[in-house]
Amino acid sequence: MACAFSQMWQGFNSQVLNGDRALRWHRFLDRSLPNEEVSAADLHILYSYVNIIFNEYKLAKAGLIDPVYARQSVEGNIKQLAENRQFIAPTLLKTGYDEELVSLIRDYPDCSWPSRLRRFIPGRP
Repeated sequence: MACAFSQMWQGFNSQVLNGDRALRWHRFLDRSLPNEEVSAADLHILYSYVNIIFNEYKLAKAGLIDPVYARQSVEGNIKQLAENRQFIAPTLLKTGYDEELVSLIRDYPDCSWPSRLRRFIPGRP
């Protein structure tokens, strides 16, 4: 399973490191890229990123991967999206992403974690 996630992250990293995408990804995350300039290629990178998070999230909820790892990974990656969540959350909902996962992004850091993952980071709800 870990191998699958490392392959997914390698694929994502190679997308971002191709051409000028790293700067655009950074600008997208910190909101210095205006929403009206977000391209299909930018959304493709976003969806690639979110798909990895979503897979970890689903597998952890099902008890199929280490919940401590998953909670830390999902939370750390959601944190990266938090600055631009006003654009990201509705975009993900419009394209059919899971409402529960999108609510974690939209409400970060005050999100409500599912009970299976809630107990794995002390001091976090």
